[in-house]
Amino acid sequence: MPVTDAATWPIGLDGARGVLDLPSRRMIEEARAIRNQVLDPSSQFGRTFRRSERLQLWNRDRADTVQRLEQADLISRLMLLADTPASPLGRYNLVESPDGRRVREQFPRFLTDTLQAKAALTFLLLKNRVST
Repeated sequence: MPVTDAATWPIGLDGARGVLDLPSRRMIEEARAIRNQVLDPSSQFGRTFRRSERLQLWNRDRADTVQRLEQADLISRLMLLADTPASPLGRYNLVESPDGRRVREQFPRFLTDTLQAKAALTFLLLKNRVST
């Protein structure tokens, strides 16, 4: 998967965290169930491609992958940003990676240099055994 902004990429690894006034996990799961069981199948797209093996694979993978990503807390383990006024992570129920400070020291221009940003994220992906 191409990473266009390594500094904010981890935000996409949880379907709920990082949202102000977040509803309960139970409500989020209920909304996902309604999407998966009612809305998607009844949509024009869902009706047109309901027999598509690719769509069935996507639906299975989406449920499994989302659950694994959220349980692994990758949004926290890979967060390059620090909790600052410019990026108020705490306000959004987010935290920086336990290795964030050290990684930012090694890649001080990660916010403006895409190579440094990708190298910093790559280090965290390898360290956390998310990628090889």
